[in-house]
Amino acid sequence: MTISLQAALHNIQTYQELLPIAKNLHARLSPWGYQYITITDQASMQGTISIGAVVEKTMQIRQKMEQNAIKFTPEEKHAVTLLSKEVSRLYGEDKANCEQADTLTTTYRFVISTIFWMNHQSKWPSYEKQLQQPLSIKVTTAIDKAQNYQELLAVTEHLDAGLTWWGFQHAYDERIPPSANQEAVYTGMITIGSMAEKAIKIREKMKQNGIGFNTDEKESVLLFCRKIFLIYEKDKNNCDQANRFTTVCRLVMKVLFWMSHQSKWGRLYEVAQKEDSITYPEELSKDLPGSVYERPINLPKEKKFEYTQWYPYDNYQLKTALHNIQT
Repeated sequence: MTISLQAALHNIQTYQELLPIAKNLHARLSPWGYQYITITDQASMQGTISIGAVVEKTMQIRQKMEQNAIKFTPEEKHAVTLLSKEVSRLYGEDKANCEQADTLTTTYRFVISTIFWMNHQSKWPSYEKQLQQPLSIKVTTAIDKAQNYQELLAVTEHLDAGLTWWGFQHAYDERIPPSANQEAVYTGMITIGSMAEKAIKIREKMKQNGIGFNTDEKESVLLFCRKIFLIYEKDKNNCDQANRFTTVCRLVMKVLFWMSHQSKWGRLYEVAQKEDSITYPEELSKDLPGSVYERPINLPKEKKFEYTQWYPYDNYQLKTALHNIQT
């Protein structure tokens, strides 16, 4: 059973699905000046598509990945590189066809390009450069789409605290502008407390579904608590060093929108006085029913953080650990 090439292209969702089709495509030029692409494998697919259809599809896949906060897998990243070569080959064939065309076909082609603006070759250089760059994912989308602590940690580990001149306390991706070896960069800003609130929502969902911690998830929770602590430390320093105008704006926003999320996270700068006061780190670190957790032997070491301090023996030791973390 054969399907149309246009329908097959429409149903493709990934670069790995698009690549084998692109390898069998070739550029053609009709006598009346229409630049199109046909497929050599007529057994499974038939028909033609416009010369720019493959390029537009590559960008649609990328845009969908960015909208859904889906990162490149190594296989997908490799497929993007190979696909760029195939598209360049198609445009090379199209250029050769145009150069070899007779006068009448060339005239038709110019008329069609003018009326329908079908000169997709002019778009390809910028598209090709964009395909090789890291994905641009909104940080709000990435936080919202995170389904577990490993995914949440993957986003927050690259965030840092910032303070705008008009007093907005936020977190942003410190890797902007991105480097070539990154898979994705998170654009925009997110409120300081959004990450902790998302962490609590994940825990509540796990509890409702009867899902316990495995080792990777539990370690991700502890690393997440460390990262949020460091962000709050940086946020406090930003507020202490702010000028008078920014300080006034920040206090006004705090009163209007209750943006003092540090009070919800816990007493970060002094040991909590009330032992029955449950903070976010304590709530997150408590095991869920059905948890299977074995502490890894090889623990990551960092200069500004002693990882072993985060093992939640009990509430008092966890509160003490929050206070005694080295800065």
